[in-house]
Amino acid sequence: MNWMMRARERWQPGAPRTCFGLDTLFSTTNMANDGAAQAQQANYMAQVARNNQTIAERNAALALQQGETQAMQRQQKTAQMIGSQRAALASQGADINSGSPLDVQTDTARAGAYDVANDRYNASLNAYKFHLDAANQEAAANDYASQAAYARARTSARINQTLLGGSSNQAGQSAMLMFPPT
Repeated sequence: MNWMMRARERWQPGAPRTCFGLDTLFSTTNMANDGAAQAQQANYMAQVARNNQTIAERNAALALQQGETQAMQRQQKTAQMIGSQRAALASQGADINSGSPLDVQTDTARAGAYDVANDRYNASLNAYKFHLDAANQEAAANDYASQAAYARARTSARINQTLLGGSSNQAGQSAMLMFPPT
């Protein structure tokens, strides 16, 4: 019995034998699809985080702007209050530039300045929270981008490993057919 006949006996129709080309093609296609899906999901999450970062930065700027607007309104209100005090004291015939009337105006101005500073401080705290959120979102976006790059690299390595493993299996099968053990 020659080696061709022994090879045919070993590989009878219906025996489980896969073709290197199709088996490897399906395997690598599935790996590529899985890797691409993982990379796309990570890229999507990175973009969501970047969008959240942009929103947080805009909110920080808006918080500062609102705080400054509130401080300006407080200054105007304090100035109006001092003007009302001066008018009331002057209508009573008091000297508004000395003594107790001046002390009342000074206290009102000091309280108004404190309120203005407090408004600006609170706005700064609020903006700081948004800046922290923006920094966290940026870090998350970078993390997701790294995950996407890793998914692509891992997929490429797995495909190469499969191709190399599949070709060595095919070479072994071909060698068995060409040079069967005696």
